[in-house]
Amino acid sequence: MELVFGPRGNPHTELVFGPRGNPHTELEFGPRGNPPMELEFGPRGNPHIELVFGPRGNPHMELVFGPRGNPHMELVFGPRGNPPTELVFGPRGNPPTELVFGPRGTPAAERGIRS
Repeated sequence: MELVFGPRGNPHTELVFGPRGNPHTELEFGPRGNPPMELEFGPRGNPHIELVFGPRGNPHMELVFGPRGNPHMELVFGPRGNPPTELVFGPRGNPPTELVFGPRGTPAAERGIRS
C-alpha cells in the first residue's frame, strides 16, 4: 500500500504513483526503457489495460496510443515505413480499419486516404 510519486531507478526515465509492487494497482507515468521513445500510464504488466502514449520502435516513425499488445485496440498515429511518405491512424494490423494518409507503395503513384 506504499504510495510512490517520483523517479524510481533512473530519475530521467520513470515516475510512479500508486502502490509499489502490485502490478494491478501500481500506476506509472513516464518513460519506461528509453525516455525519448515511450511514455506509459496505467498498471504495469497487464497488456490489456496498460496504456502507451509515445513512439514505439523508432521515435521518428511511429506514435502509439492505446493498450499494449492488442493489435485490434492499439492505435498508431504517425508515419509507418517511410516517414516522408506515409501516415497511419487506426488499429495496427487490421486492414479494414487502418487508415493511411499519404502515398503507399510508390510515393508518386498514390495519395489520399486509404482504408
